[in-house]
Amino acid sequence: MTPQITRLIRTLLFCILSIITTFTACSAAAESQRPYRIGVIIPLSGSVASLGDYVRKGIELGIAQLPAEERKRIEVVFEDDGFLPAQTVSAYRKLSAQGRLDAVFTIGTPPSLALVPLTERDGTILVAIGASDSAITKGRRFAFIHWVIPPLLGKTLTAEIKRRDYKRIAFVISEGTGTRADMDATLAEFATQGMTDRLVYKEAFPKDQTDYRSVVARLRERKVDAIALVMFPGALAPFVKQVRGAGLKADLVGMETFEDEGEVKSSEGVLIGCWYVNASDPSDSFIQDYKARYHEQPGWASGNAYDSLRLVAQAATLHSNDNKKVAEFLMTLKDYDGASGRYSASGDNRFTLPAALKIVTATGFERLPR
Repeated sequence: MTPQITRLIRTLLFCILSIITTFTACSAAAESQRPYRIGVIIPLSGSVASLGDYVRKGIELGIAQLPAEERKRIEVVFEDDGFLPAQTVSAYRKLSAQGRLDAVFTIGTPPSLALVPLTERDGTILVAIGASDSAITKGRRFAFIHWVIPPLLGKTLTAEIKRRDYKRIAFVISEGTGTRADMDATLAEFATQGMTDRLVYKEAFPKDQTDYRSVVARLRERKVDAIALVMFPGALAPFVKQVRGAGLKADLVGMETFEDEGEVKSSEGVLIGCWYVNASDPSDSFIQDYKARYHEQPGWASGNAYDSLRLVAQAATLHSNDNKKVAEFLMTLKDYDGASGRYSASGDNRFTLPAALKIVTATGFERLPR
């Protein structure tokens, strides 16, 4: 090979390397400026659409209140899954086919569990709002839960049951891994407190069941003085109406979904005065802004949805769409002041969110007077 040819080859290789380097740099720059795309896959139809509506409103309020720099850095698209895990997966695939999906928000445990293998494989951030099962995050790098953990809910519920000195307690839930996590955490706390003998009945039913007459008869036979409920919208109101319609006077106590204006209205007044445990009240400023925008009281997980949106938007703005760094931001969060209060990362891809005892009133939901 002549010196001239050698020089020519070297020149060509240098040019090719320069082109590749320039292309890579331009691609990286373009990627860092591309809007961070968030898919919100929630039930906007079906029996639990009210929960999806609360979450949608929280996210939309969060978007509206983002600093301008962060708002222009994100793109949010909504998809309806009807709270059906197979539809959650289909919606994710649809959104992914339309372009890079950087993060996904879901609600509840079943849709989140169905989706997390795909998001983890793809390096997509998953935020499961209002979910209870730690299996969503266990061993995951990119999956997070934004909700008060079941052991804290169970501890809070058990303490109030003990304070009120209920002797014969029933536990009734809508079937689901999240509702079971809440029930199991409460019953574990029963055992810790030496209260296992107070549980006289427990059963789980399909989430769309509405006829509970035979159940009410069994509860009457067991002479229960309190019925603890973790039931989905559409099932809760029929259950409590049938309990009272049968003349059963047991106290109705619950978790989470008592905080649904639609269910309170459908219960025809039965739920008014009932107490329950839920995530702690949103901040006063969030409540004020939410009511000003939507002319209603914030509902289930709306504050969690608001915080989730703002946290991910902040992380994406700081870290230029790098999901490894976005995940690290969420994993190391400390003393964050959000709509859900002040909290930090818990060390297992969840957050140290507080729980609260609350009561249903004719005008909304309030902290339980003590």
